[in-house]
Amino acid sequence: MRAQVISATGSGKTLMAVEAARRLKARRVLVLVPTLDLLTQMAARMAGRWAGWGHGRGVLPELTYDQTRSALVQAVLINGANALQLQAFRSITSRDWASVRNDLASNIRGLGGRVHESMGRAGPELRTRIPVTTPAGGEAVQDARMIGCDGPGWLLRGVVVGRGATDDEQAEWAYGTFTQTVVEPHVPTSGAWGALILRLPVS
Repeated sequence: MRAQVISATGSGKTLMAVEAARRLKARRVLVLVPTLDLLTQMAARMAGRWAGWGHGRGVLPELTYDQTRSALVQAVLINGANALQLQAFRSITSRDWASVRNDLASNIRGLGGRVHESMGRAGPELRTRIPVTTPAGGEAVQDARMIGCDGPGWLLRGVVVGRGATDDEQAEWAYGTFTQTVVEPHVPTSGAWGALILRLPVS
């Protein structure tokens, strides 16, 4: 089976691919990407996902490394049938969660997707359904829940896929993790919009 997903940057395309493989109970997945960076990212998430499917091994963390900046810029936490992508950004006056939310919604609608804005446990959020067209002309969809929070000079964004994308009870773990996440930017909070660099714990 083949499908195509065209979606905005940062909206969780890698997670969508991993979740699609999980739902199809795929034993093998062929990944074709133009860079080694993307290959490493996909391989890490696939490995973590397979390790956690149905085995009750707790939360599996995965980190995304930006080779152009030589830095960690994104964390993905996988818990059973749910995954939460976390990324923090240096915010500017014109780029808060409201404006980012509007841009994401506009991009997804432009691709023929469905977006519903609602008030969730973490505040205003987007419930999205992104269409996927198969080579045979059939239709499929990928659900994602997008949440965000503004802080002093920063913005934290989360993307929930898996069962928690549509089931509020299943999303409790993602909400709890998101609301307990602490952002401590170690760079000036003023400047251009961009992803904040993550630092591994000292111990």
